[in-house]
Amino acid sequence: MVGTPIRIEAEEMLLDGYRLEKNLSFASGNAFASLLPRGSKETATATTQFSGATGTYDIVIAYFDEDDGISTFNLQHNGSQIDNWIADGTTGGRLASAQSLVRRTISNVSLATGDSIQITGTENAGEPARIDYIEFVPRDIASNPNPPTNPTPEIPSNPTASLIRVEAENMALDGYRLEKNRSFASGNAFASLLPNGSKETATATTQFSGATGTYDIVIAYFDEDDGISTFNLQHNGSQIDNWIADGTTGGRLASAQSLVRRTISNVSLATGDSIQITGTENAGEPARIDYIEFVPVGVTPPTNSDPIAGSNKIIEIMPLGDSITRGEDAQTARAQQNGYRDDLAAMLNGSGVAFDFVGSQSNGSGFDTDHEGRGGWKINRIFDNVSGWLDSHNPEIILLQIGTNDIGFTDLPISKAIAQLGKLVDRITDKRPTAQLIVSSITPVNPADFSNPYLVPDFQQRVADFNAQIPGLVSNQAAQGRNVTFADIYGALDAGQHLSVDGFHPNDSGYSQMANAYYDAIANLLDMTAPNNHLTGSSLADTLIGSNNNEYLNGLEGNDTLIGGGGADRFIIGHPGEGKDTIADFGSDDRFEISATGFGGGLTENVALSATAAATGVLVSGENPISLGQSASFLYNTLTQTLSFDQDGLGTQYAAIDIAELNGVSGLSVNQFHIV
Repeated sequence: MVGTPIRIEAEEMLLDGYRLEKNLSFASGNAFASLLPRGSKETATATTQFSGATGTYDIVIAYFDEDDGISTFNLQHNGSQIDNWIADGTTGGRLASAQSLVRRTISNVSLATGDSIQITGTENAGEPARIDYIEFVPRDIASNPNPPTNPTPEIPSNPTASLIRVEAENMALDGYRLEKNRSFASGNAFASLLPNGSKETATATTQFSGATGTYDIVIAYFDEDDGISTFNLQHNGSQIDNWIADGTTGGRLASAQSLVRRTISNVSLATGDSIQITGTENAGEPARIDYIEFVPVGVTPPTNSDPIAGSNKIIEIMPLGDSITRGEDAQTARAQQNGYRDDLAAMLNGSGVAFDFVGSQSNGSGFDTDHEGRGGWKINRIFDNVSGWLDSHNPEIILLQIGTNDIGFTDLPISKAIAQLGKLVDRITDKRPTAQLIVSSITPVNPADFSNPYLVPDFQQRVADFNAQIPGLVSNQAAQGRNVTFADIYGALDAGQHLSVDGFHPNDSGYSQMANAYYDAIANLLDMTAPNNHLTGSSLADTLIGSNNNEYLNGLEGNDTLIGGGGADRFIIGHPGEGKDTIADFGSDDRFEISATGFGGGLTENVALSATAAATGVLVSGENPISLGQSASFLYNTLTQTLSFDQDGLGTQYAAIDIAELNGVSGLSVNQFHIV
């Protein structure tokens, strides 16, 4: 895009029938045009000449939609009507204010220098059709030798206060269906409520993933001329806006010409807030939604005091690897693949970390989508290219997961694959010696779901053998003074629960587990002892209740009651003498965080429990669980649903201690324990 948006204040336009209301700080330019009622119905015009370069523009009309009546607007270009709409909001109050300010966007209008633009406002039932400004946003411009002198203030460029767009196809849809392969729509798709009767209703819901602050919310929808549809916007269950789509100029089908954007200004949002759009079809117009956008207007970006963030106080994080880093799940279109990155972004935002995902690749939506995930690539190909990526993006944290394609699609010996991984670690740490490299194990696989004919027959065992050697490689590198740590992705995922239909890419739940593991590793680097999603008890018997987010629950001392709620939750136990906790909703995505130091018995940080006797700890789950070996044994009695801990197994020095009671859990697996 060439050029800068051009804003014309109402007070700079030729007004006929309008009067100015001045010295109002919430208005752009501190003034707006108002048609005060003298009778039952009045009309006024505001006219300007377009002064920008010839080209295609979006035209944005900022007006006030109070709840004290109805006003109508008509927009003309060189004397021809190009849009009209009704202002009939019921949530903005009876006076013009920041809360009643709305912006309507007419997309893809061809303009030439000197063209006439006129807004006609008509008051009815007491609402005076107030106008704040008109704006021309360039889409495709031949040239612009004279940049405008009154541009719209730019959105802050820092990564935690940047515009966030969520496509309709990435929202939770109830009653809507997707219409795909539409080149004029953002993301090539939109949600549509096709009529089966005279009136239908559907919802599109998303969770806000940005930093806490004040935002303008922009709803992009289609307003065709084949009927009437209505929309309702709710924030955490409370209505904040509603409007009617009753245009008569966009044609009968969704198109670039019928696309409209409505802006609800100055909404206070917090990470995890629920946003829901309800569309109702009437008289044949199917309430189509393209996307929702959150534009920061009052966001104070967090900064990091940790020296890892560098002088800009923002941590550049490079997700590095293959298609699993990109986010493939064997079912989602590539452009919409978020992988673990959206969940990780939400967790970092929720903890107040100022970060920027970096890389030359980008896909997904609703968060900072940059990365360096290369589908199908093997270790040596990453090795050959990584120096240039590191030079270009200067990451301060690198999240490396690589090797699945080497292990699953070649007969490369495990020892050579580990040697290649070691050389890659050398190259990254030599190139960026002050950066923090987090090397993860690769995800588990499920042969029962394999459909790719090129997978090696012993893929599952090769994955286990490869992963078993990665912690040692990382430990050796760290012992040489390199900034390398390990993240146990393999132990965080369950092959039966967390994989997509192809048997080796994660599903959404699996990617959420990956995000948890990477978040833990980053939190350890930054010494984040109490992020916003940590719930901590006291020495008494506490009740901790989570939400629908991924959370950490640590009751500390006492017989606590822990309720995780939705999401993939962590139940933290520091030592076996803390008491017997009751966990009301331990699910397949939840897991225990067990302190190796606090429990002892041979438990080793980042080494998974075993289902057979092992010096580093075992798990026995059944109706009459009996300790194995003479090291730490976790025993889950499926009849009493009690989890106990025996520090020396079949030894005689220690007796088993009850540490938790789980409700409705038929069994536990080693993947539901993380030793830290």
